[in-house]
Amino acid sequence: MHVRPVDSGELVYFELQNIAANQLDTQYVLKIGESEYRYSVMIYVKRLLDSGSDEKFIELGKATYLFNEEANTYLKCDQQILYLKVF
Repeated sequence: MHVRPVDSGELVYFELQNIAANQLDTQYVLKIGESEYRYSVMIYVKRLLDSGSDEKFIELGKATYLFNEEANTYLKCDQQILYLKVF
């Protein structure tokens, strides 16, 4: 998997494209220098659900969670941790 920095003009973020359905709950560890940052799509979904955001976003979060659960069941996958190094 390839991680690339993206400059939005206001901030720089890192983008990981083409995450498979059964990897939405995979925990990624991004290492930049000596610092490590852990994240996953499901961390974002949980924040979305906990935020009391717009109902459309909450429904999207619920659908993403169910989609991942079904993909894991179909492919019989367990949660993974993938280490990614930047720079």
